[in-house]
Amino acid sequence: MPVVLAVILVVALAYLGLCVKASTTKKIYPNTRILGVNVGGTTLDEVTEILSETVQDTYAGQSITIQVGEQTVSVALSELIHLDSEQAAEAAYAAGRQGGALTSGLRYIKAMVVGCKVDISQEITFSNLDSVYDALQAQLATLDEAVVPSSYQVTDEQLILTKGISGQAVDTDALKSDILEALETGDYTTPIECPITVTTPDTLDIQAIYEEIYTEPVSAYCDDEANVVEDVVGVSFDLSAAQERFQAAAEGDSVAVELVFTDADVTAAELSELLFRDVLGTASSNVGGTSARISNVKLAASFVDGTILNPGESFSYNDTVGERTEERGFQAAAAYSGGETVQEVGGGICQVSSTIYLATLRADLEIVERRNHTYICSYMPYGEDATVSWGGPDFVFKNDTDYPIKILVSYSGGVLTATVYGTNLTGKYVEITNEVTSTTSYETIYQDTTELSAGETQVKTSGYNGMTVKVYRNVYSADGSLISSTLESNNTYQVRNKVILRGVSTVSEETTATESPTASETPTESTEPESPTPSPSEENPGEEDENEGD
Repeated sequence: MPVVLAVILVVALAYLGLCVKASTTKKIYPNTRILGVNVGGTTLDEVTEILSETVQDTYAGQSITIQVGEQTVSVALSELIHLDSEQAAEAAYAAGRQGGALTSGLRYIKAMVVGCKVDISQEITFSNLDSVYDALQAQLATLDEAVVPSSYQVTDEQLILTKGISGQAVDTDALKSDILEALETGDYTTPIECPITVTTPDTLDIQAIYEEIYTEPVSAYCDDEANVVEDVVGVSFDLSAAQERFQAAAEGDSVAVELVFTDADVTAAELSELLFRDVLGTASSNVGGTSARISNVKLAASFVDGTILNPGESFSYNDTVGERTEERGFQAAAAYSGGETVQEVGGGICQVSSTIYLATLRADLEIVERRNHTYICSYMPYGEDATVSWGGPDFVFKNDTDYPIKILVSYSGGVLTATVYGTNLTGKYVEITNEVTSTTSYETIYQDTTELSAGETQVKTSGYNGMTVKVYRNVYSADGSLISSTLESNNTYQVRNKVILRGVSTVSEETTATESPTASETPTESTEPESPTPSPSEENPGEEDENEGD
């Protein structure tokens, strides 16, 4: 046991001595090699001198052969590189010295047994590498080739897709690494295969090209001045086929893809010939009432007159006529509010919306929004009226034909006329019919008042029968054959009792009496209203309107 301890102690002391030597020596560790030269056991000054002499002796008259394909170019090492001997010597001195003092002995032993190869690539400067490239390029014209990008061209009939050509260039980092390896091994006879980096061209985004070229066909249409705007021919191509053919093409090849053209449904020439050629539908109504009401009708008609709708566009009566205000020229006329007649600005304009509504029905246009009046209208057939209110009900229809339409609305000699002009290629026409499905007769109510002379009477509120009405749209072909008959609307009109004031000398507690209407008191479609005063919102029998809220 004491012998073992003694051996361990001797070994430990020897290792500590080696650690002291390894950490204090000013010489490079054993078996340290630079560029294949063993510089172990030398000082910094000595290794600097050795490296200078080695480089001079080694590189003098030496050249490296760089090969590109079957062609070669020789480059003199002395013209190519420069070695910083002092920095290389310091790198050699530092080799193996990283770490603490107690581990320096192990690193020293490793150097003695295995050796140490010092990387001095950072100390070698390729000062003349650009001129080497110039020499290579001068002798080997195909050394560097720029990438030819993929491209496309659109002609009158085709899309030409051209696949790009790959480019190449010297991989400078890889070339430096290969030259360093030759310096390390001292093998200057084996040609260095010039490392080339090949860059392929970016592929074409044919989907993006398709989206750029694709054009939706657009029919000719009219602007607000009735000018014909040229049609647009649609353009497209077979996207999948183009992608497949381009993918299969070789570099530099071109692929021709046929463009597909789609004519618009209606060309400018066709539209110019057919524009507003036919009367699609027309309607008229007699305008009565006060001068204020007639003025409102004429003003509302002027806002609508000349309106042009292209296929697919919608007409809003409220948007077109606008708010009914005195500043815009509308006047106060009678209107219904809670069953009573009051003065409101814009009375009578529902006769315009109703007349246009009937014209659009006869033009076989799509009705988007429409509501009948609260009470029957004497100036329109039952169920064929359209009430409007600013901020409330609107009258909206859509041009669902293939051609523009124009709405003309005019007033002359007490008659309001609305006409829809368009293009009718088939000669079809529409007849509107109605069916009264129920009727509720109004009652006559007498109210005694001392404000009238005894026995004198005065109508306070007109009476109107209530009814329900179905309206049908009947479409006929040019030869008079019925194509279709569809229910257009269900209409409900409320009943309003007639109120008559009766003069008495003294009003008793029971002043109201009810009587059934006589034949002369029961209004019919042709009956004129007893209170012919119009108002702005919802047209009522005769020339009265339900309160529009303007």
